Amino acid sequence: MVVLAEICGQRLIPGIDTVHYQAAMADLMTDRMLNSNMAIFDKHLRMAGPASPPSDSP
Repeated sequence: MVVLAEICGQRLIPGIDTVHYQAAMADLMTDRMLNSNMAIFDKHLRMAGPASPPSDSP
């Protein structure tokens, strides 16, 4: 989940927002596994802080 949170936090995929990642996780997991992974995802996003838009320069 840390990788997904990093991708989300850096907005590496235009048009895909936090709710999309959360919905995908809910589609793939249930109960305790979903809750544990959502907690990791949310914690990592909070630690990363607000994202800036991706840069077009290399």
